[in-house]
Amino acid sequence: LTTTIGTNAHTFFYNPALLNRQKFSLEIPSVGVGLDNDAIDVMNFINDHQDDFENFEDLTPEEQDQFLEDSQAFDNKWVGVQAEPYIGFASNGLGVGAYSVTHANVKIDQGVFVPAVGMRGFMDVVIGAGIGREITIMGKTYEMGITGRYVQRRSVSPIRVSAQDANGVDDIVETALDELEDTKTGFGIDVGMVRSMKLGLMGKGLDLDYAVVIQDLIGSLDGYIKPNVKIGAMIHMPFTNLIMIPRWDVGIEINDFFNRQGVNFFQRINIGTEV
Repeated sequence: LTTTIGTNAHTFFYNPALLNRQKFSLEIPSVGVGLDNDAIDVMNFINDHQDDFENFEDLTPEEQDQFLEDSQAFDNKWVGVQAEPYIGFASNGLGVGAYSVTHANVKIDQGVFVPAVGMRGFMDVVIGAGIGREITIMGKTYEMGITGRYVQRRSVSPIRVSAQDANGVDDIVETALDELEDTKTGFGIDVGMVRSMKLGLMGKGLDLDYAVVIQDLIGSLDGYIKPNVKIGAMIHMPFTNLIMIPRWDVGIEINDFFNRQGVNFFQRINIGTEV
């Protein structure tokens, strides 16, 4: 729930308004890595069947049928790896940082006559800085923030490599590097707001945080970028009589409020709780 919770040096990239609540946080390179469930199986299949890929047309009809049967579970399914190294600092209304996002995907395509391997991917390098301040409007206090980002992207558009050229994973990676497009540069300006209010229900100390974030309010990367509007809310419920559970937080967040990507509403909702 990145619109209402700021607990690390990434805060200003998600909602710069949370810099007003961010205590000292320093991250010296940390790396997050994600791997699709079938990614290792697909890569192992490509390596184990390197000769079959390279000499598919020389296989007997029975061997070709067996190869296609073995690869059926992976046919036309993109799988891959994601890595996100980050370095940054955030404290008391100010944040600076940089990160890289790398997505690399492969798939097996059985094709009509000869199987192939598909590839796509991109790598973003982002440098940003944010600032947060409290402002008062008509007697009400709002926590506001703004972040500026500079972006560099290199990508590989989806390509198809024939079975004869696919060979092993190492050769596929080498082909992808050869197909990298020229570097594209861009920028983005994000704004955020968060406000707390007392609900006055269920006893003293019950608070509600609600937030609005507009990512890429002004942004460009090889052309105009549509803004991403995120809305979130979190209720903080104290349990003063329970030593083990002093507080219970429940939150909800709607990402891409205007549905730029055209995905199901429930895929854009995050719900979380913390005690």
